[in-house]
Amino acid sequence: MDKIISIKNLTIAFDKNNEVVKNINIDFIRGKTTAIVGESGSGKTLSALSILKLLPTNAVIKNGKIFYKNIDILSLTLKEIEKIRGNKISTIFQEPMTSLNPLHTINKQIEEIIINHNQISSKDAKNKTIELLNEVGLEEISKRHKVYPYELSGGQRQRVMIAMSIANKPDVLIADEPTTALDVTVQTQIIDLLKDLQKKLGMTLIFISHDLSLVKKISDYVFVMKNGKINYYYFFK
Repeated sequence: MDKIISIKNLTIAFDKNNEVVKNINIDFIRGKTTAIVGESGSGKTLSALSILKLLPTNAVIKNGKIFYKNIDILSLTLKEIEKIRGNKISTIFQEPMTSLNPLHTINKQIEEIIINHNQISSKDAKNKTIELLNEVGLEEISKRHKVYPYELSGGQRQRVMIAMSIANKPDVLIADEPTTALDVTVQTQIIDLLKDLQKKLGMTLIFISHDLSLVKKISDYVFVMKNGKINYYYFFK
């Protein structure tokens, strides 16, 4: 199996003493979906966010290594990790309204992601933004030049976040509870969209959730966390 990311003996603590992730090991296979499942406070989100060094300021990594294509991510400088964030490894968060800037149009926010990681003209970035909105099922929105986040439904905002996350065709996409704030019908639509995009782009998907029914629909591998430890491991396919 071709491992694209490996977490080795990772321990994370709050304020150095309160260990919330305890010596976990997870391998993420290229092109597959691996879910990390657990109740609130189990350590699943912290484990995933550590891959991009996005931990809260009071969280420290006491032990372990995280390899991306044999590069030790935890040894990288801020400048080096910023070249990977949103480019090689991207993220979708659970509440798009807090992730999107309410003062800027969605087109502008997607264009900024593209321009920051590519040598591309403003015109080409605008065209690529329209293509991305179409790709995530927002054809009507793509025809409007000025749309702000507050004008969109929860499902539409999440699709915008997905468009931003795939703008640079990442190797790995971390989806942190991406359907939590959505109703059941929209949840299914978002899951289907992620599966389609993964197949099209060949991405590795890391899916964080507490919902086993959703996890079963999308995942190849599942790690179940409780009290900061990996308690179970499943292989669905």
